[in-house]
Amino acid sequence: MIVFAAALAGTVCAASVKRPAFVLPETVYAAPGVECNVYFDEVLDSVRPDAYAFEARSKVGRCEARRWTWTPTPADAGKCETVVLNAWSDAGLACACTTTVRVANLPAAEESRRITCAILGDSLTNSRYQDRVRETVRAAGWKGFETVGSRGGHSAAKAGDSPDAAPHDGYGGYAPDGFLTRYALTVDEIDNLQSDEERSQLKSLGVKIPAGKEWRKALLKSPLVRIKDGKKTVDVQAWLDKVNGGAAPDFILILLGVNGTCVQRDDTIDEYCEKGQVAPMRKLVKALRDAAPQTKIAIGTCAFGSDQDAFGKGYGCSISLVQCRKNMLNLNRRWAALVEEFNKAGDANVFLAPVGSALDSINGYPRVKREAFAGSSIKTERSGNAVHPSLEGGRQLGDAFAAWILCNL
Repeated sequence: MIVFAAALAGTVCAASVKRPAFVLPETVYAAPGVECNVYFDEVLDSVRPDAYAFEARSKVGRCEARRWTWTPTPADAGKCETVVLNAWSDAGLACACTTTVRVANLPAAEESRRITCAILGDSLTNSRYQDRVRETVRAAGWKGFETVGSRGGHSAAKAGDSPDAAPHDGYGGYAPDGFLTRYALTVDEIDNLQSDEERSQLKSLGVKIPAGKEWRKALLKSPLVRIKDGKKTVDVQAWLDKVNGGAAPDFILILLGVNGTCVQRDDTIDEYCEKGQVAPMRKLVKALRDAAPQTKIAIGTCAFGSDQDAFGKGYGCSISLVQCRKNMLNLNRRWAALVEEFNKAGDANVFLAPVGSALDSINGYPRVKREAFAGSSIKTERSGNAVHPSLEGGRQLGDAFAAWILCNL
């Protein structure tokens, strides 16, 4: 006798069906000598992107199985090229979109000119994308380009990094509100300032947690928050005094969103994105703008993660790739709407940088070999981390951010 599992009460045993859609910004940034990528599975709003055949139509680059890719030459500087993406099923054209690839038109590089860039991020900075940003911009001739921040540089020795690591402000577990609220007065108070849920999430994201409480101190103390008159206050200028001699940076890169968003469900994601991500990001950008009125600010789009094997390894059954895909696409749409909100209000120096779509979801994450099943002599290669890119993936993120910078010098 075969007994089937009972359907959950109140549910319908049929999935709702919707048409897939591309979620790709209208502008993709490129630069001579820097590979520009759009990975199809990172921009198609579908729980099964592998169920579609992709086609990229353009006068430049090439359409491969998983991406459209192009490395502009110096002769392409200043060009704007159109790329049309099509997704096909057996029933016909499922969806299409058009984007413009803008190639940096670089003036003669001024090697002595100091250009500064601040980076606000989370644990994805462990992929060292900030190092690649610096490397790529300098390789374009701008030898005076520097990243600034509270971490990395000569302070990196304590973390075991190279003293030449690019400075940044990336903190594991952070979302936009972390930069506006976190401040630990003393180590003894840390237990009351970080919840068990946050600590559990940090563990699942691969953050190494040493014994004792010191590990939480850096994560809780936002570089933008100070205590004034006994109250927590966002003080961007004090941060700039510390990391950049008081001067506003030329650029600020913000790559946040996975923390908090990846754990949501369909019935919570809309409210969470607005209250937990967009609202604090709006406040964060406004605070940065008040202190740095001319700085160009980029909000980066988020990648979805690697594959279900890695999600199972890191999260068991609590977070899945399909849910994370839906959540992050939801957030990327809202990042685009937020940038448009600033632009319509007269701030043309807030941009959306499509860095998530530049990341290879297979080869841009750590790969590990494991037995196919217990006792098997067969070894299979699988992704070893759900959301944290490898150093190779970090280079892809860094190149995408660097292309945006080079387009806006």
